[in-house]
Amino acid sequence: MLCWLICLVGVHFRAFSQSTINSNVFAAYYTGAGPVLTTDQRVFDLPENATNFLFEFDFGFSTDEVVTNSVVFDSWTATLQTTNGESTVVYLTADVTGVQWAPPTPGTIPLDPSLIFRQPVAFPSLEPVFAQRESYHVSVPIPPSFSGQTVNFYFDLYDNLNSFNSVGWVSQINVVAVPEPASWSLGLAALTFMFWKRRLL
Repeated sequence: MLCWLICLVGVHFRAFSQSTINSNVFAAYYTGAGPVLTTDQRVFDLPENATNFLFEFDFGFSTDEVVTNSVVFDSWTATLQTTNGESTVVYLTADVTGVQWAPPTPGTIPLDPSLIFRQPVAFPSLEPVFAQRESYHVSVPIPPSFSGQTVNFYFDLYDNLNSFNSVGWVSQINVVAVPEPASWSLGLAALTFMFWKRRLL
């Protein structure tokens, strides 16, 4: 898996077309269609203070593969990279063994997996239905070196070309502001007040 991620980072240095701050289009990609690598590419213009923002998105992966030794499994990987290729962060890669959050990858910016918020969500109705599947709503931090940059957000489906098929999907990719600490404090205080008020009634 590590070798595959290193190769993937090298492939991603390419031209871009249209930029945005959100991309809500749902897209699903299946193995078995021929190419080893299928890429969904979204382009974003990030603000100067990018560390005050997060990427949010929904994604999922499903497969009929089974865990066996000495096999590079089909996988679905999320990578953020500046258009000049100088900064790259791998947020996750999913395969039959589960999701690896912020997998360590040489040549990329390291990220603490605990900084990635993830919450399971319902898997969409896709055909065919595979044996293993999982899907999440995710919020990921944006490293400082991405501030003020035009970036590519890649979702890559790797097909090992065996007889077992897989699918990766993504939707609702948005750049959102990090909640202010004061806002969280006020919200918590309001909830606490409502709780005690109900206890007294």
